[in-house]
Amino acid sequence: MNQELLEAYSKTNYQITNPDLIINISKENKKLNTFLKLNTYDTWCFITAWNPFSSSDFTIEDNENFNIGLYKDIKNYPNYTGEGKDPEG
Repeated sequence: MNQELLEAYSKTNYQITNPDLIINISKENKKLNTFLKLNTYDTWCFITAWNPFSSSDFTIEDNENFNIGLYKDIKNYPNYTGEGKDPEG
């Protein structure tokens, strides 16, 4: 992964819809920590099936299908809808 892409990921707001949480890489998040404790979660991750290997070679339809497959794979685990957003638009 090149430095520019790594910096872009580091600046991204990873937003969960419900509960309303914004997660940033390498930044402590008290609201997230409280949510994890209240739900007795020991581990967590923010994953997506969009743009595998950070490739922009896929269509929106491809990415939607990748995400459908991901939802099928994680259906037996607690999961929350979210998206990554550039805070600068």
